[in-house]
Amino acid sequence: MDALYYVEILVNNLPSSMSKFGFVNFKLLQDGDPKHRSKLARECFEFNNIKLIEWTSQSPDLNPVENLWVIIKRRLKGIEFNGINEMKEIV
Repeated sequence: MDALYYVEILVNNLPSSMSKFGFVNFKLLQDGDPKHRSKLARECFEFNNIKLIEWTSQSPDLNPVENLWVIIKRRLKGIEFNGINEMKEIV
């Protein structure tokens, strides 16, 4: 995924997702991935008035979902999937 694809995902999905769940004023939390900090992404946030939560880099302990990803990766290590549907069932 590159910055352009990331921005396309945001523009095409974020507003409808936030509306679906009733969020009018929200802030987006993202990690320090370069595509999240790209000039294109920053311009997208500004143009679409998307507020960001400032996040300390290298702080998985502050982000509880990071602990979940570690558990999932451990449990799935070595498993080979025969397609996306099988992966979804197992996960």
